[in-house]
Amino acid sequence: NSSGAETVQEMEGAELMTSLKQASESVYCKLMRAKSKETWIQGEKELRGTRIGRAARTERDHRWKAKNDDVEKAVIRDSDEAQRFQAFFQQTHPSSSPSPPEPRDPSVQAQTAAVTARQESDTAFVRSQ
Repeated sequence: NSSGAETVQEMEGAELMTSLKQASESVYCKLMRAKSKETWIQGEKELRGTRIGRAARTERDHRWKAKNDDVEKAVIRDSDEAQRFQAFFQQTHPSSSPSPPEPRDPSVQAQTAAVTARQESDTAFVRSQ
């Protein structure tokens, strides 16, 4: 071609397969190269709102919920109803009499009240749906 433009040749057979294999390997190597934390953060920002990893706020929320769940489970486990339930199914000796419940710490009573209120609120919300 006298115009100076590059000529395009169509590859066939083994030459085409070799070229495709080299291109795919180079793309794979480029994708699998180790990336820094900053590179991942920048890449996630470019996804326009989609996050691959957990956000710091989500991590905090999960820790807070886990802590509250532990407190709630402890309060439920130590509740009067749970103690009565356990006492009902435990074998009792005829000579022993049930002991009166122990007085509770005011902070435990406050936690119990908060958990109970939240459970009642959740139940009322579910019923209203």
